[in-house]
Amino acid sequence: MLFFGLCLVLLWLVRLGSCASYEFVALGIMPMQIVMTANAFVWSFICMPYTPHDDAAAKRIWDSEFAWTEADKPIKLAARALTVPKGSSLNQEPMFCFQTMMAMWYWSCLVYDYQRVKIERKRSKRASPEQLGAGKAPATAQKTVLDLAFAMNMYDLTGSELFCEVKRDTRCLMGWSDSTVVLAFRGTASMTNALSDLQAWRVAHPPARGHNWLFSRPLVHLGFLRSWLAGAFNDKVVNRTMEVVNSRKPASGKLQILITGHSLGGAFATLAAYDICKQLQGSSQQDVEVRCYIFGAPRTGNHAFAADYNRVVPDTWSIINDQDVVTRGGKFVVLYKRPGKRVIVNNEGRMMVSPSSMEASIQQSIGGQKADHHLLTSYHQAVMSVILAQFTPKGFIDGMEGIVRLVEGHEALQRTLRKHMGMHLDEMRHLCQLGPDAREDRGLPGAHPPARGFYKIRSRDEAQKEPACNCNHCGNPFWWLLRPASHDNDMNDLHHDSIESEVTSTATEDQ
Repeated sequence: MLFFGLCLVLLWLVRLGSCASYEFVALGIMPMQIVMTANAFVWSFICMPYTPHDDAAAKRIWDSEFAWTEADKPIKLAARALTVPKGSSLNQEPMFCFQTMMAMWYWSCLVYDYQRVKIERKRSKRASPEQLGAGKAPATAQKTVLDLAFAMNMYDLTGSELFCEVKRDTRCLMGWSDSTVVLAFRGTASMTNALSDLQAWRVAHPPARGHNWLFSRPLVHLGFLRSWLAGAFNDKVVNRTMEVVNSRKPASGKLQILITGHSLGGAFATLAAYDICKQLQGSSQQDVEVRCYIFGAPRTGNHAFAADYNRVVPDTWSIINDQDVVTRGGKFVVLYKRPGKRVIVNNEGRMMVSPSSMEASIQQSIGGQKADHHLLTSYHQAVMSVILAQFTPKGFIDGMEGIVRLVEGHEALQRTLRKHMGMHLDEMRHLCQLGPDAREDRGLPGAHPPARGFYKIRSRDEAQKEPACNCNHCGNPFWWLLRPASHDNDMNDLHHDSIESEVTSTATEDQ
């Protein structure tokens, strides 16, 4: 401000036709005055209060509303329709579902481990009888207790397919039925994937549209786009999805397509969701709903791409674990923009659904981002901590009731919460029946946050230290989403063979 005032004084006192005036202008006093004056006008306009739209307050409230279970979601949407004017854009806004997020976490974690297990099992089958007898056969590389059969039964899926592209090392696990299609993309798991992450310069998203000089051309991350297009990987995934959509029975009703992925897989899920929705718009299928739930995903494109994506795939949720370095970084000022809506969770049990920019910025830590918050085990710990927090003063108003509805009728989840978090269904029900004042003074006795990665397979030495358990589901997270496994389901792992693809055996041979 002092320099700005000095500029005004000098220009007022010095004659414009003198040599001194030309000298002052050459030194930058006149440009500085113009720039500072324009800057003052711009900031005055930005900070000027304005009258919000009629539904702005309602939109802000309903943006943060969510459903605990998939059964609650239609009820919440109907309640929202009653509180907003007819024809309001708010009726078209998507709603976040906690249960769907947990199911998509399962698939995002499973796709990391699924291909590894198949390869090792094939190697074991090729081992000689002498090696098997001597115990020298390759040991299974399975790292978790997650299983495709259980994942399929979450939505009564009847078929599965694994897509592989060797050159860029990309993986996509697909499951489908007449009512649901699930696509899960694997994240960074090799040096090839890491090199793709580092190719951060931008290229036009195909087909090229808009104008660079108007900042209206959608641009995306080069490494993500090349991996998505390599070996016609995108065509295999999109075309197979459309085949499933078009081959449904006439009376199947509405079809939901759930797309998910973690880290790099979240970027692939974003590109896949856009391409699938574009294909659906050009077809006669009108009863198909596409939803995208991604975990720890980096920003995929620029502001123009994010705006175009939000118009095409509005039901997109980017789950962020606290100070995740991948989601917090990579913005490069204005070069990249995150599409969809955010859901921020942390291991203290707090969750913010579709927070405003100010709310999200306040939540960021002054100490910076943390790499371990990007791990799927950290995401799982944060999600389970949200469940525990509902029985504390930090919970949502309807949090206790929502979790009890999620747990009731699912014996496997009750065992998981009881064993790993000390949460008993009877105690949860009793706490729900108390009044608001009584709840504040009480909690769940003995309840505690889960250990990180408790769903991972323990080593033989660790297993010997633990008492034997006859429960096959103990340690397996999210079994409340599952129905009893059916052996009649056709879960063939049909794989597209090509020059740049790996040939895998069928899932029925593995199980």
